[in-house]
Amino acid sequence: MSQNLRVPRPVRRLDVRVFQHATENRERVLEALRFVTGAGEYRESRAEGYHGNPIVIIETELGSRKEIEQFWARAREAGIFPGLEENLEERVNDDGELFIRFEKQKALEGKMVLSAGDDVIAARARVFELVDGQEKRADRSAAIRVMREFLKGDGEGGQQGGKAERQDGGKAEGDDGRGQQAAGSGQEDAEEGGEGAGGKAAEWARRDEKPREVEPSGKCGDADGAPER
Repeated sequence: MSQNLRVPRPVRRLDVRVFQHATENRERVLEALRFVTGAGEYRESRAEGYHGNPIVIIETELGSRKEIEQFWARAREAGIFPGLEENLEERVNDDGELFIRFEKQKALEGKMVLSAGDDVIAARARVFELVDGQEKRADRSAAIRVMREFLKGDGEGGQQGGKAERQDGGKAEGDDGRGQQAAGSGQEDAEEGGEGAGGKAAEWARRDEKPREVEPSGKCGDADGAPER
């Protein structure tokens, strides 16, 4: 293998979002998001819950090699790989996208913990595979296979028997670098597992629907329980 080649990254982009509810402190929610993603930049949009309560949708994306590798390094260190692999098929939709939920409150404690609940930091990953030496967006079955190999290899690559990735600055087929804005304003719905896969909704709210209301834990709130202004 020549020195300018390396094992491919099965995930080329991660879109991450979290809801800040009216009773939660914005800086605390951002702190939880930063812990999980390591990202310093984010964007915000505002929405209303079913009962008219204000909700701020905070989103960020990880797209560079360094950001993605650091994310998986944190996930590996946190010991969540076995949990991801255990129900991997339920986490991948028909478009080959992987969904991961982290407990928002545990993130504030400096812990990266998987969650099946609603008050979460939600991540959506684009999965790629190698076909005849070219990187392409993976479909559901390929994404499951590629991610299983990646997780079994402890996050050190392992895709397609160790075929190499060019570092010539070229883009993989279907990857526009920045890619489509994840949910645009963050209000897109996708299914974690796809139809018939037994998966759970990824909690990306539909454009024409309001975000689901959940009862947040007090850890993100102000000391007196009042919403931040």
